[in-house]
Amino acid sequence: MDDYQLKDGCCPHCGSDDINKSFAMGDWSCRNCGGGKFETPPNVLDLIEQGLTPAEAVDWIAVVAAGRTQTAWAEIRDRDQSTISENKDKAGAKLNR
Repeated sequence: MDDYQLKDGCCPHCGSDDINKSFAMGDWSCRNCGGGKFETPPNVLDLIEQGLTPAEAVDWIAVVAAGRTQTAWAEIRDRDQSTISENKDKAGAKLNR
């Protein structure tokens, strides 16, 4: 199954139907698990203007929009995986208010 295509309107990662489709070109994010599909990752500055910290914006784009694993991205950023996870979750919560 394509991990980035909605299945019957639900997130392919967690099965939730709580989907945010307020992005361009059919992009979406799941309000439950933070998964999503993005043809063009959102701009960091746009995310910061929406209330995210720079770290939240960069980590959210890397993990959710660009599909990096939290572990791999944590190594690149020289941070703990738990920090990346926390930033991604906080970003998702702010974006899905």
